[in-house]
Amino acid sequence: MPVRLLFDHNLSPTLLFHLHDISPESRHVYHIGLEESADVEVWEYAAANGLVIVTKDADYLAISARRGHPPKVVHIGLGNGPTVEVAALLRPNYGDIMRFHRDESVAFIELRSPCQRNRRAPPGRGNDGPCCPHLTKRVEQVVLV
Repeated sequence: MPVRLLFDHNLSPTLLFHLHDISPESRHVYHIGLEESADVEVWEYAAANGLVIVTKDADYLAISARRGHPPKVVHIGLGNGPTVEVAALLRPNYGDIMRFHRDESVAFIELRSPCQRNRRAPPGRGNDGPCCPHLTKRVEQVVLV
């Protein structure tokens, strides 16, 4: 069964289209009327609806530490950049997100690229490609007790 993701306001709603094939029941705060809501309201909605929050907002680590889970939180450790970069980070790590979702001992993970962000395309790549083409799987877990 696919993990149902809830994308926070700091991520593009178009991620739903980029990842529809692997997580068709995911949602974005914009589509459910929570785009202007406080983090705690998003948290409560995700908990009540069995969703995993996906965000760039580091405040969710503090909320995880205070409240535990559910919901679980996937933090995207990328700076500002194209939505395709976020999708390129989430897609190959989706299996890890599924395992994280089933692991009752972990409430928060961060996904990040191992390469330094650069606003210019690397040599040999056009400007239409991701700024960081060498996105590889790197999952850091923060175990909260």
